Amino acid sequence: MTEHLPDALAAKVADLPKRASQDQLRKLIHSLCQWQPLNAMQLSHLLGRQRGPLVRNSLTPMIDAGLLAYTIPDMPKHPDQAYTVPSAKDDE
Repeated sequence: MTEHLPDALAAKVADLPKRASQDQLRKLIHSLCQWQPLNAMQLSHLLGRQRGPLVRNSLTPMIDAGLLAYTIPDMPKHPDQAYTVPSAKDDE
């Protein structure tokens, strides 16, 4: 999947330390989801992380903080659910 990433994002993914801080991981997740909506499995594959802890420790807190948004907001557990960065108009 990294072959489809823009070069700048692919470099950030490649440079992510194995023991990255939550801050580093969340910044990269934000950048990836700003590029295009991605589901938890895609993110876990790109970042080399297990899906469960990634959702629990990064994605859900980012949703709660308003840093990410669901692509299907009314159905958080939808099988096609993906994460995106909220647009400025969503804040109005």
